[in-house]
Amino acid sequence: MRQHIQERLTGLKNEYEKGQGQLRQLESQSNALRETLIRISGAIMVLEELVSPSWVAPANGNQAELIKVDADQATAQK
Repeated sequence: MRQHIQERLTGLKNEYEKGQGQLRQLESQSNALRETLIRISGAIMVLEELVSPSWVAPANGNQAELIKVDADQATAQK
């Protein structure tokens, strides 16, 4: 009986360690994914700002030089 309990205890400890390893791996993946989503969110915010009406091209037509204007100016320039 004692031998059976000892084997069961050893098996449970092994399962626990494997579970702990999997949990660490999942937490690492979760952190990496969270960081990626934060970067994507930042890129979305920048691009949304660039396509908003408050950004217009200068009169010389150079698209590389966008100018930020207030909302009233952007509406008037349309």
